[in-house]
Amino acid sequence: MKKNPVDSDIIPQPQHTRPRTGFFSLASCRGICIPNDSSSADFVRMARQLQKEVAAETKIRLAVQERQNAASARHRIVICRPEQLPATWRKLKPMEKQCAMTEQGYVLDISPEKILLVADRAAGVFYGMQSLLQLAARHGARIPAMEIADHPAIQNRMVLIDISQGGFAIIDVAYWKRIIRNLARFKINQLMLYLEDAYNYEKYPFLGRKGGLTKAKAVLLGEYARRHQIELIPLQSSFAHIPEILHNDELAGLREKRIHTESVARRVHLKNWILCTANPKTFVFLRELLSELAGAFSNSQHLHVGCDEIWGFCSCARCQKMAAKLNGVERLYFYHMERLARIVKDTGREMMYWELINPPRGIRKRKADRLLSKLDATIFSYRYDNPKSYPIIKHYQNLGFRKIYVCPAITRYYYSCHNRFDKTFGNIRGFLRAGAKAGVTGECTCTWLNGYRNLLENNWYGLIYSADCAWNPGHHDVADFQRRFAAIWFGFAGEDRGTIIQEVIHAPYARTRDGHTRPFWEKARGTMGPLLYPADIPAYERLITTERGLVKDAHRLNALTGEKLKITAEIKKRARRNRRTLEFAELDLRLHRYVANKIIAVEKISEDYKQAYKFQETNPVLTIRKLQDIAQALTRMNQEHNYFVRMFTRAIKESGGDYLAISLFERRLDENQRVIGKLNSYLARFRKGERVWLPNMVSMNAASAFSWFAVLG
Repeated sequence: MKKNPVDSDIIPQPQHTRPRTGFFSLASCRGICIPNDSSSADFVRMARQLQKEVAAETKIRLAVQERQNAASARHRIVICRPEQLPATWRKLKPMEKQCAMTEQGYVLDISPEKILLVADRAAGVFYGMQSLLQLAARHGARIPAMEIADHPAIQNRMVLIDISQGGFAIIDVAYWKRIIRNLARFKINQLMLYLEDAYNYEKYPFLGRKGGLTKAKAVLLGEYARRHQIELIPLQSSFAHIPEILHNDELAGLREKRIHTESVARRVHLKNWILCTANPKTFVFLRELLSELAGAFSNSQHLHVGCDEIWGFCSCARCQKMAAKLNGVERLYFYHMERLARIVKDTGREMMYWELINPPRGIRKRKADRLLSKLDATIFSYRYDNPKSYPIIKHYQNLGFRKIYVCPAITRYYYSCHNRFDKTFGNIRGFLRAGAKAGVTGECTCTWLNGYRNLLENNWYGLIYSADCAWNPGHHDVADFQRRFAAIWFGFAGEDRGTIIQEVIHAPYARTRDGHTRPFWEKARGTMGPLLYPADIPAYERLITTERGLVKDAHRLNALTGEKLKITAEIKKRARRNRRTLEFAELDLRLHRYVANKIIAVEKISEDYKQAYKFQETNPVLTIRKLQDIAQALTRMNQEHNYFVRMFTRAIKESGGDYLAISLFERRLDENQRVIGKLNSYLARFRKGERVWLPNMVSMNAASAFSWFAVLG
């Protein structure tokens, strides 16, 4: 068998495949056959699931049959264990036997005569089914003949979805079932929900959100995930990073009382940031939260307790006194972690937690890590950049940590990085390859959603690439992945399908202006965010005046997004599945075009208004024309505002959206409408020949043009 071929059209890429001649016809298939012994109960359930999914993909309904000597049946899909193979088939090659006998491994033998799926465990059967279903989705009823021997390089492959920091204003069960199905299709076996204040606790009814995650939803989704070989795990921050919980007056006594920080801004930010370790009621509170989560996520073997970014730790007098008694801040930190470990153990779960990066004052990381290595828990090491190596793995192994997860992230939409997937892919590929080589326990690919550009639907491309790398980190040509992704996720055919993904999703925006200077749209936080969602006029003005070549780049971006939007419109017609991913990719393109047009419009509006003001007495015809141009520009802008309100309203249920994005564009819509009304009032008076005095904004330039809303309104 060939290792890592490029023509299997399967994600994740199987470890070993060998092409064969011919194809298996599902139209001529006589059913799905499994042995009728009592040990195959799980296989019966898998067979019925395969029956449903084959019917969904091909409209062909296959009967499920239980019979003796099932593996000898012809013109069928046969599912069995290695020991149930007939003597003529039993001599699997060592590599094939290794795959079939591992917990998640399988052998898939497709010939014109039959399809034979061999696996020792239910998980292996399930993953073999996913490979077969991807082939059916790609090729229809004519499955190309091939042999596949496959198993994962990393046993635990997790996706983290943030449902609290701006994303997922509501938890729509139907959409989350789609998330689970898609993750399972790409062989992800753990899904972790980052909660903070997003879970509706029964013990504390003031926590949570209307339409958010409840026990009933958690139980339902947990059971649905279990049937898809996914463990649904809650992450409840249990140390710090919980301002939306601690701001409640009912919990005021649990906060750290005094914060030592270098700035007023940080002090305000940390006011409700961290729990007081020295307060015994803190652990009563945490026990109640974690016990309730254990009951709701009953199919999970783990509880993640967060514990990163413990800024302001040991600031209050009680904690400082306790730290002195324990002989150091590190030991107070370990005391908190050890108490959490006991609480989690009492729920019958295993504890997971984040590593300590940038420890607060008084904590030496190596000493703290040496203490943490004594815990029977899993440490999550997160790195979101793209270095040449990841020595942190060796650091933890040398200290004696036995359970380590490596954690890259999809950073294109929220991090201070270039506005493309290059860095994300490098981080995922490098960290997972290093983790697999070191034999880590698992990996967790993070999505930190914010409900604006960073919607879940725009993260699928990165998540599926991560699934590819976690299963088989040995072969990762990005162009090959793009070709497979286009075929499997969208159902695209044609030689151009990989190029389409590169141009519309991976890197739709030009990289640099002159080879050295980054254009504003590559500065996700520093420039692009304030231009898209200006929080205040002075911040907007600073950007306009300090960003060199902004208007020139805006014209360039406008042309670029126009070109990519035409491509997106065409490929939406070609997509056979997951069209909504393209619709939200289109949303991101239109957000960029909106920013470009806003910069251009503000520049022109400032000049038009100067002309209107200058000639209002001597040339009222010119003044009327300039005011009309301004009103038309604002009307065009409002057409985009209406589109954004519609799409972000849709995103609430379909992509992890948040109400804040809707309210922002509704506010822009109302502001523009008020200004248009004022302009129309001036225009009516000018047309009647009345003497009209426009507000004096002769000194207005592109930097201050945005403030004219307040003047005219």
